[in-house]
Amino acid sequence: MQLFLVELDTIIMPGHLQLQHGYASNAALSCGAGYYYNAGTPATPAWLCFKKQTEVYHAQSTAGRLAVASNVATLQPGLSITFTIPAGQTADVQIMAYIGFRNTATTSSAYSICDVTVYRNGAFIPVGGWNRIETLNGNNQNAFNGTSINTKETLTAGTYTYEVWDRRFGGNVSVDIGGNCTTDVNCGEMTVIVNYK
Repeated sequence: MQLFLVELDTIIMPGHLQLQHGYASNAALSCGAGYYYNAGTPATPAWLCFKKQTEVYHAQSTAGRLAVASNVATLQPGLSITFTIPAGQTADVQIMAYIGFRNTATTSSAYSICDVTVYRNGAFIPVGGWNRIETLNGNNQNAFNGTSINTKETLTAGTYTYEVWDRRFGGNVSVDIGGNCTTDVNCGEMTVIVNYK
């Protein structure tokens, strides 16, 4: 069927329901400005949007969590990404995250064990969404380390928020989690790639 380059606002008005595709410039619509198609009938339209094949989202931590000694998981500042998969769409979603650690003391053999977890809509991703790493000091120097997460899941229509949470699980020294990106350790980054099917 031919794609009509006309305003969807006009298409969906009474008397103009025979057009099955169209372009809408109204940013307030469910998918914003873009191409829409009628998944219903001319008499009862159900307008859905054509989504581009791939969307990429990136977030960088806005502050380090310094001298962490608590084993309570906490959202890493700034590491949150929200997006919406429109009605009628399915997507493979790839989540990649990385964050650095630095022990706060220079004591030989001091160590910290940290957990990094990715949550989707407040729930831990059970497969591939978690990693644990030990940062062990050498001889009279504090140690630096980092860990990454790379996982994928398939999602249907809905709004999703991915977040990176971390904690010091154990050890005998406090730890900076995501310090200063330019002088310290990686402050934390997350990339989410949404591939529409």
